[in-house]
Amino acid sequence: MLLPFLYALRPDDVYAEYGHRVAVSAVAEFLDRLPDGVEDYRMAVRDLATQLYTKASYPSARYFIDKTPRYALVAEELLAVFPNAPVIVLWRNPLSVVTSIADSWTEGRWMPYLHKADLFTSIERLTAAAPVAGSRMLTLRYEDLVLRPEEELRRVVDHLGLAWDPAVLANFGSTRATGVVGDRRGVQAYATVSADSLDRWKASVSSPVRKRWCRRYLNWIGHERLAMMGYDLLALQAQLDAVPSRPLLAAPDAALALKGMLHNALEPDIIKRKLRLLPHWHRVQSHS
Repeated sequence: MLLPFLYALRPDDVYAEYGHRVAVSAVAEFLDRLPDGVEDYRMAVRDLATQLYTKASYPSARYFIDKTPRYALVAEELLAVFPNAPVIVLWRNPLSVVTSIADSWTEGRWMPYLHKADLFTSIERLTAAAPVAGSRMLTLRYEDLVLRPEEELRRVVDHLGLAWDPAVLANFGSTRATGVVGDRRGVQAYATVSADSLDRWKASVSSPVRKRWCRRYLNWIGHERLAMMGYDLLALQAQLDAVPSRPLLAAPDAALALKGMLHNALEPDIIKRKLRLLPHWHRVQSHS
């Protein structure tokens, strides 16, 4: 819900028929007229969000969790809008992340170019925000959470100032998140916390093309950022190198990589939309 409000202050990365850059410029000029400038806008966004979160919550609720991986794109802005809110970041082995994305959203096909916001930009912005958050940011690793769920969840409740309730784990299987978005695979596959997925990535990267891509990806993240996330670059590289290669899988992955280059350069979804609008020529326009 907060993404459009926070992107209203960003001149780039948004395509809209109303002219986004002009709108951002006008908003910035308006905010300059306010007593506290952009801080007044942040306070208004905080008030709006708090009112809606309150309406969506039980009367006795102490916290409302608003969670999406794409909030990493506006991590520093969220910290500024909610200066007193505790923050929880769940990291995961980046090799598991990229293969999980492939299994969950592209039926196992190697198309990471569709998820650059999650794989690249989010890591840049979330690791940059971590020093700003300081002690109010609790970081967890997925691997630790599934291997030692009670220990890690106790860290969460301590961070939130709540009392530990063993029913959190006992009733895990009966908890269901509703809504139209989200990953349903794990919810459907497991009734309890499970570590079955920890090494699943190894079966998905046996193609030489995938191994090469993953090696370059780890090098891009780099030693410093991986250490902030709780991982060691050399250890991940060694695990990747130990996965046997299956050269016969390289051809389809290479074809998809070429398709990915064209997809990112041409943005076919925008082109297809414009083609559908051709009978209404006056609606075909450039976006800014």
